Amino acid sequence: AILVDGSINHNNIVNAILEVSSKLLKDINLFDIYNDESLDKNTKSMAYSLKFQSPNRTLTIKEIDEEMILIMKNLKVKLKAKQR
Repeated sequence: AILVDGSINHNNIVNAILEVSSKLLKDINLFDIYNDESLDKNTKSMAYSLKFQSPNRTLTIKEIDEEMILIMKNLKVKLKAKQR
């Protein structure tokens, strides 16, 4: 889940993820949007599941962690997102 400005939409997030992800990323699924007064004004939480897969081998935790680090860095830079 990430915290983003209320003006950020799903397509903005998907584009930022796809900019840096490898061919191992197979699916991006938005499964929750949370708005509440407990969050900063004009902020929302958006939760995603990402599916990584290789057609010919089992992926390692290190590979997935490296992908997630790149994705989170890009979300922070492009959209000022914060990991929740």
